[in-house]
Amino acid sequence: MIAKIKSQQTLKKQVKLKGVGLHTGEQILMVLNPAPENTGIQFVRTDLDPQVEIPALANFVTLTDRGTTIEKEGVKIQTTEHLLAALFSAEMSNCIIEINGSEIPILDGSSKPFSDAIE
Repeated sequence: MIAKIKSQQTLKKQVKLKGVGLHTGEQILMVLNPAPENTGIQFVRTDLDPQVEIPALANFVTLTDRGTTIEKEGVKIQTTEHLLAALFSAEMSNCIIEINGSEIPILDGSSKPFSDAIE
């Protein structure tokens, strides 16, 4: 059987979302950016100097209690699951996510606001 090769996808344009982190209560600005082929899904903590990039890969998952946390070099991003589900369902393979805090905004508690923004 010949495997079907699927083309990579990214956003057509930048998307900005604001909201509050569920666990931290922080006001968060998150910017989803189109990304070049083979970038994958990358988070960038813009509130840190130097900024820290964390790939959205299973080997960076450190906690799954009450949300999915990814971590690199002691830097965390919490509650990634709804955003990542929306990116996956939209078949996005490349996206750079800039975030100015440690937690994805909760918005309405589902992946729908993320899916709507991505669409």
